[in-house]
Amino acid sequence: MPYTKYIKKKNDTNAQNINSNLELINSIFKTQSELLSATNNYEYAEGEMIDYYSYHIKATKSKLDYLMKNAKSRGIVIDRTQQIELKSFEDYQVG
Repeated sequence: MPYTKYIKKKNDTNAQNINSNLELINSIFKTQSELLSATNNYEYAEGEMIDYYSYHIKATKSKLDYLMKNAKSRGIVIDRTQQIELKSFEDYQVG
């Protein structure tokens, strides 16, 4: 399995750091998806739901900014190919 370096091992600091980074990357992907969903919902919202999605979009953007700054401070850089690879890896991750 080519992703054995990502598998968490007991008392292995390097593996813990890798898993921590993977969790951060996964949070970024989920937040991006949530932002896309909120933006799409905003386009079709009516009445008070417009305000709801407006605030939700702003909050989600703030969360994404925070996560991206955190990733940058850890030196994490991901391109679209790696994003697809890591998303498919989630199905096989052992924790």
